[in-house]
Formats: sequence, C-alpha cells, structure tokens
Amino acid sequence: MKAHLRTIHPNFIFSFGFENLNVFNLFRSQSPRDHDSKETSPAPSCSLPNVSVWSLGGKRVDPKLSLWGGLGLSFNPNKRNLDNVRVLGVANQTANKVKASVEGTFTRIDGVDNKSLWIPSVKVYVDSQALTNNRQLASVEYDLGKKSLNWNLVNETRLDNATRLKVRLNQNYGVSAALIHSFSNLANFALTANISHQAAREGKLGYLRYKFGSSLEFLDV
Repeated sequence: MKAHLRTIHPNFIFSFGFENLNVFNLFRSQSPRDHDSKETSPAPSCSLPNVSVWSLGGKRVDPKLSLWGGLGLSFNPNKRNLDNVRVLGVANQTANKVKASVEGTFTRIDGVDNKSLWIPSVKVYVDSQALTNNRQLASVEYDLGKKSLNWNLVNETRLDNATRLKVRLNQNYGVSAALIHSFSNLANFALTANISHQAAREGKLGYLRYKFGSSLEFLDV
C-alpha cells in the first residue's frame, strides 16, 4: 500500500508520501533464540515504509507547446539509503492532443558481497486523444540491466461526465480494467480487475490468474 499527499499548481506539482506500507507488518518481532543459548531474544524490530518525494515543474514554450521536468526519490529508512531515483521529461503538444514523456529510473538492488548495484531502465510514454470521449496511451520500457522490453497499451473511454473506463493490455497479454467514478471533484472511487495467463509447466496445465480490488482517492481542491 502507498499513501501520498500532493500539492498541485498550474506550473508545479509536489508529492510526499510513503510506499511499501504494510500496516500489519509495521511492528514485528524476530524469532526467539533457543532457550539453551546464552544469547537473549532480540527486541522487536520495526519495518518502516519507504519515504517517497516527487517534484515536477513545467513551462509553456509557445501557445501550443509546454515542457515539463521532474525528479523523484525513494528513501529506505530500514537500510538508510536511496532505493530509487527517477528523472522525468515531458513534452505536451496541445494542437495535436499528443503528449510524449521519457522517464529514466535507477533502482538499487543488493548484489554479492553486500555491495549495492544501480540498475538503470528507460520508459517512453505516448498519450493521444483522437476523440472527445476516447484516449489512448502506449508505453515502452527497456530495462538496461536485464536487457528486457515491456510494453503496455491503454484505452480510456469516458462513459459520462463523472465515470471513466480504463482497459490495459501488456506484453504478457494480461488484461486489467478499472471503472473510475468522480464525486463532485472531491474524490475518485475505482473498481479494478486484473486477469493474466499462467503458462503451462511440466506436469501442470496453464491457468488464468485474477485479482480484484478497489481504491478511494481524495482530491485537494
């Protein structure tokens, strides 16, 4: 679970919050030692969520083109280091209703001999709105460390002034859908569903995996 507070202005967005938040696992005790051991049982350990900070600023270059840039940081208080660094660049062409953005990400992982490694990846997004009630989004992510390519296709249809339907297809042919309803620009309520195919393995048949959920987002207006 993650929770963020955002401040939105015409030319600036700032976000602060927590990621990987597990309320049930926030305070947990380690396993007790053997009673015959002279070592005492350790005190309960505290598993803290990551602290995330995002900032994004933009400027209109001409009446039809605006440029945006941003930086995001994710700090792990348990390891006392940065887990994730993101750099974002966005170009918005209002005349053609096309938005393109490039996101560079550096993710820290634990390597051998307790040495940390930074794994880079690049994401490219293209957002278009050809019709009034229909919007398309395509994203391509290339992981420079794993040398793997992932893609997503998203279609969003506005059913009425307060309700939207989003459907997404990814490179594994998994399908996810979200029905989002806005309440007087004060809150957004969403029902979500994810369906994916688990490939067959030796001695086992393939099957469909599914997950359902909901979310509630309060807006600061």
